[in-house]
Amino acid sequence: MRISPFSNFSWVEKDKIAASDFPYAEEHFKFLKDIGIRAIITLTEEDIRKSLIETYKFRHLHLPIEDFGVPSLSQVKKFLKWLKLMEVWEQPVLIHCRAGIGRTGTMLSVYYIWKGFSAEESIRIVREKRGSGIETLSQESFIYEVKELIPVIYPDREEEMFYILLETMKVLRKECPWDRKQTRTSLMKYFIDEVEEVIKAERENDLNNFIEELGDVLLHIVFQCEIGRERKEFSINDVIDILLKKLVRRHPHVFKDEILKTDKDVEERWEELKKKER
Repeated sequence: MRISPFSNFSWVEKDKIAASDFPYAEEHFKFLKDIGIRAIITLTEEDIRKSLIETYKFRHLHLPIEDFGVPSLSQVKKFLKWLKLMEVWEQPVLIHCRAGIGRTGTMLSVYYIWKGFSAEESIRIVREKRGSGIETLSQESFIYEVKELIPVIYPDREEEMFYILLETMKVLRKECPWDRKQTRTSLMKYFIDEVEEVIKAERENDLNNFIEELGDVLLHIVFQCEIGRERKEFSINDVIDILLKKLVRRHPHVFKDEILKTDKDVEERWEELKKKER
């Protein structure tokens, strides 16, 4: 078993989340890599050494918080979204500040509130797991306040999953040789194959496969949008915006005062509007 070079390292959730004091030396990074840590959240105003992050290939989020201070609500949102992203990617995370006590304890308490515990329970859990935690009254007050605010500032399930999907596509384009090599044209044959797989699954009434194949089609849409974003041509927001405007324009019986009584009327009006747009 390796001896920790940290003075205040411990697992908070085994093989998922750890906490520590500041990792300033290469031996700290070697230790973290050896025990399975793959991502680091830095809470000090001073960031950790970029060269060591790159050498040991850690994913990294820097959220600078003043010593003995509390995070902003935007930092809380970013912290929770990034933790969720790492959870989906199965990347064990280290959370640290200078000594691994106040700011680290505050953010760990935020994590447990996010997981459904009360403010009091969250503070207690962190102290039990770490032997220390929140240091100031302002940090403690913040935990009680943020308990009421997380449901407001944190994305709902649909927004959360959409964010994770887009971020996953970005990292695949950067880190996977096959994904990085693809172009708009090279993907077309695979896109056609996936659409045919959706049709096949529907014909066979295979719901599980139908859902999976729909996911593959969605992947190709997101893939093309990421290529467009990289080339500064368009983003997925542009695609959605154009789609929504089209849906509103071509459903005047829903969004305006026009009356269309049958599905046939709707189809005819759709084609009529489509021709006008050309």
